[in-house]
Amino acid sequence: MPGAAAHRPERRAVFRNAMRGLAGALLGGAALWLVLRDVQWGAVRAVLAGVDAGLCALAVLSIFVTLGMLALRWQLLFYPEHRERSWRALLAGIVVSQMLNILSPVRLFVGEVVRVYAAGHSEGLSKLRVLGTLGAEKAADLAAFSISLLLLAGTLPPPVLELLPGWLRRASLGIVAFTLVLVAAVAGPPLWRWLERRAFFLPQSWAAWVGESVRATLAGLAALRHAGMALAIAGISLLVLVLSMGTNYLLLKAFGFPLGWSAALLILVWHQVGDALPALPAKMGMHQLLTVTALSLLGIDWNAATGYAIVLYVVALGPKLLLGGVILAAGNWMPLLRAEYASARAALRA
Repeated sequence: MPGAAAHRPERRAVFRNAMRGLAGALLGGAALWLVLRDVQWGAVRAVLAGVDAGLCALAVLSIFVTLGMLALRWQLLFYPEHRERSWRALLAGIVVSQMLNILSPVRLFVGEVVRVYAAGHSEGLSKLRVLGTLGAEKAADLAAFSISLLLLAGTLPPPVLELLPGWLRRASLGIVAFTLVLVAAVAGPPLWRWLERRAFFLPQSWAAWVGESVRATLAGLAALRHAGMALAIAGISLLVLVLSMGTNYLLLKAFGFPLGWSAALLILVWHQVGDALPALPAKMGMHQLLTVTALSLLGIDWNAATGYAIVLYVVALGPKLLLGGVILAAGNWMPLLRAEYASARAALRA
């Protein structure tokens, strides 16, 4: 039946998301149980009572500075029209995106999809143009992640380093991905112009659509073709890496742990890897387990590590959830989200 066939893609998507949500609930619940099963809450309260509130406040401030730097980098990725883009609108898109990624149990780039639609709507740009900037952004993040792996391999004590998975000590993936995107940014436009002149094998309607899509995507990589912009984007990406490490470092000092920057980096990398796993909404359970296991590798008592995990959870996620909620409540985001959700459902039925 035609009607039943039209609904099959949507049903399959719903089923996949439901299975991923179930996996997240099981993994998150198991993670929360592993963290809490042997915790002595009296010891946790004693650790929390000695925390330096001033350093915790600085850690919260570092979260807001990081978000501002991410918005600035995204603005520069719209080169050469970057001055026409609204930093505040892009910041709002990043905050709402991160909030949705935190709350979503399925982790299927929900926030990134909303960023594409929101920026396209507020800035009057094609979605492919925005998507190109996100591709460049993710490539820069992968390169920064690779650098963090190199730093981790060079700063952690050998006994701790040997406990990490072998693939986690290799930095080739991010460097290769960033190199490929850089090559696409530089060589893509002339290569596509050459291919366009020879694309006689495509039907005319297809050729127009493919050409428009490729040109819009390559426009999103334009900043990487400009040496000054590419250096600025690389510099901001490294600054974001340092700020993210700084959040962890400030909290380590707030708790008085005898650990330094390498420990802050290990916690950061541990979370970047673990964020790919399904989890309960708001990363409950998995976030705490990742923090506690990273600190346990470095010799921190489980109860003290649990106290740190609680504070890091509030500091790292709380501002994004709170600010994202304020932005959603103050702006006209809900009609946009409903319209794009309806559009996505219609596309699944097509």
